[in-house]
Amino acid sequence: MAITRAHAARDVLIQIVGRIGNLVLGVVVVVTIARTLGVDGNGEWSTLIAISTLSAYVGDPGLQTAVVRMATADPDEEASWLGALLTLRFLTGLIAALLCFGVSVTVATGPSMVIAGALISATGLLSATQSLAVVFQLRVRNDRAIAFMTLNSVLWTTGAVAVAVLGGGLVAFAAMFLITSTLTAAAQAVHVWRHTPVVLDGLRRHGRQLLRVGLVLGLGSALTIAYGKIDQILVLHYQGTRGAGLYGAAYSLLDRVQFLPVVLMTTVFPIVSAAWPADPGRARRAVYRTLDYMAIVSFAALAFTIAAARPLLLLLFGKQFAPAAGALQVLMGAFIPGCLGYVVGYVVLIVDRQQILVLFALAGLLFNVVGNVLLLPRYGYIAAAWMTLATEVVVICPAAIVAFRAMHLAPDLRRLPRIAVAAAIMGGSVWIAAEAGAGIVWLGLVGATVYTVATLGTGAITPDDRAELMLWLRGRIRSRD
Repeated sequence: MAITRAHAARDVLIQIVGRIGNLVLGVVVVVTIARTLGVDGNGEWSTLIAISTLSAYVGDPGLQTAVVRMATADPDEEASWLGALLTLRFLTGLIAALLCFGVSVTVATGPSMVIAGALISATGLLSATQSLAVVFQLRVRNDRAIAFMTLNSVLWTTGAVAVAVLGGGLVAFAAMFLITSTLTAAAQAVHVWRHTPVVLDGLRRHGRQLLRVGLVLGLGSALTIAYGKIDQILVLHYQGTRGAGLYGAAYSLLDRVQFLPVVLMTTVFPIVSAAWPADPGRARRAVYRTLDYMAIVSFAALAFTIAAARPLLLLLFGKQFAPAAGALQVLMGAFIPGCLGYVVGYVVLIVDRQQILVLFALAGLLFNVVGNVLLLPRYGYIAAAWMTLATEVVVICPAAIVAFRAMHLAPDLRRLPRIAVAAAIMGGSVWIAAEAGAGIVWLGLVGATVYTVATLGTGAITPDDRAELMLWLRGRIRSRD
């Protein structure tokens, strides 16, 4: 299927709108759990979720991303690629569930954490059915992926609020997490099976190649995620449940904004993958544009957080979580190289340089663990935030050089100063408003308004960007008439 810029823009904007709604629901859940369990309980919950996230990369060792690459290059074999993916994800999901449970038991501070860990670990068994969501990315129909994500968010938010109202604790939240994940995975699987052919014997034809490509990419991704999540476990070990709770609250907000780079790359990856190497010019243009958009998003997030971290935490979590403001500011700094990392991760797969990502990610993991072990006992959880930022820079910068050289991408920094100036103007405006006593809602409105005007005024958003947006809007209007 030919994918036009208008189609891609529409897909991105649909995802942004949908994911903003899911972001709001996700924040409601995070706040509900944190306020219900308190700082110490939130430390236990955040650690279990971090372990589950790490284990999930065993459940999907790069297989879904590899299938997108393979199926777009070989569309006639799509059904077989999907069948191979489904079979392999069932096996890896079982291993992930066992691993998650084992680690959870090891770090558990009491019986309730063990039981909650077992329930959360069971979600790994759903990875096979969840993997069928790759069909939406292959079709560039991520509106359907957003629909099922929204279903899960609504169920999970409703369940979490119900648990809080009924006075449930850690185990009740974990049980509700498993129930809502199961319902969503089942609904999604039924939908895909009705509309998409899947050849279950695809493992015999494509299993070996899928594993070869996916395992290398998955190892790199797992190592990358590991140095971003293992610090939560180390904070629990060195700082106890209070430190883990404060750090977990700050990191949860960083997790929430990750939807923005995910939205961009979910749409861009199939486009670049299909264009490379047949149309390298088109592939490079897509990467350049994506890098510019990543900078616009990440610089804004950092500028706003520097000015409004404390009032944001006070509104969401209450006074007991206010000390986490410093960690949140540093973590949002890590969002800038993290956004670049999303692009790098997909580019290395497209140009078949995924092995280098494994080496850099392994070095980053070692750097992160050693740094945290040395600094956490003395400086507390703020050291974990700084180590996250430092590790992102240590890993992503050299990996970007290798990946972009392979695609013959020269650095194009022309927009960067304009974006930085726009972000600085927005951050200064939000800081002035915060000093004047404005609430977080007003700070958000000030930030959004000023940044929109500043990006247009400085040229950070170009006429081409505006034309593409207007093209999408006209298409939406015509489709309604």
